[in-house]
Amino acid sequence: MIGLFFTGAYILKAIRQVLHGPVNTEWSDHNMEISTREKIVVAPLIVLMLIIGIWPWWITFMINETVTTLIG
Repeated sequence: MIGLFFTGAYILKAIRQVLHGPVNTEWSDHNMEISTREKIVVAPLIVLMLIIGIWPWWITFMINETVTTLIG
């Protein structure tokens, strides 16, 4: 479990360095926080991701039923 955490952190750090490069000094002093409206939009998506990650049975059950119905 710890290995997965360190691997994910390493990959994210490498992607950030490769794709984004050093921090632009023009933007380093700006406040980049998201607004309340953006938080309201993102919150249900985060909750859904957590539910599917912790308890995936309900979504796999629906997918299995649909595929079984379609295939026969």
